[in-house]
Amino acid sequence: MSAGDRVRVIDPEGGQVADVFAFCADDLSEYHSAEHTRVYVNRLFPRVGQQFVTNRRRPILTLEADTTAGIHDMLCAACDPSRYAGLGVEGWHASCQENLQKAMAALGYEGIEIPQPINVFMRIPIEEDGQLRWLPAVSRPGDSVTFQAVIDCILVVSACPQDVVDINSGNPTGLAVDTNGDMYVAQLFPSLISKVKAGSSRAQPFAQVPLPADVEVVAGGLVATANALPGKKPKGQVVTITP
Repeated sequence: MSAGDRVRVIDPEGGQVADVFAFCADDLSEYHSAEHTRVYVNRLFPRVGQQFVTNRRRPILTLEADTTAGIHDMLCAACDPSRYAGLGVEGWHASCQENLQKAMAALGYEGIEIPQPINVFMRIPIEEDGQLRWLPAVSRPGDSVTFQAVIDCILVVSACPQDVVDINSGNPTGLAVDTNGDMYVAQLFPSLISKVKAGSSRAQPFAQVPLPADVEVVAGGLVATANALPGKKPKGQVVTITP
């Protein structure tokens, strides 16, 4: 994304968490930092009009619009293989960490830092005794959050595949990413990337992809994570889709 560009993250079916990561385009060692942002806005999560900042305390994104009730999270790390192992999952399981790594690798970036994400639509209330609760997202079908880039950056959005704790009600679905007016939706079933053209409300098949977990708009096309369910091979394959 160039400075000034906007991206809208949409939950087409409702109740689906999105992990959002942002890296400075000219230096990947600078990235969105949840802990620095909390200090910057003096809140657990920015309000509309406020900014997210990097680990060097520079604004990187602005929260431009939010059609939800404003329930999001910026406390929890991205799910990863160790998280699923700790939850009792045996063998491979798709994760937001792996989705990020594979998407960035497809762009030629290896060995990146895994920042704490902006967990859009995620509902993690804090009890009076300080305990966290893992509750289903309450985003409605079509709810969205819009970010504007303050500086040139790389934005990655992962449809969280968490199906052990209740944040996705045990049934992860897809997300849509809207840039320049068009939306792309990753649908696990029926293994499809769909496109909603600007000004239309109707999704049209765009590309057949086996069990896609997320889709990212990149220069010249799209990058999608495929075969995102346990037991499917190749596990978490990244595919590039060109128009």
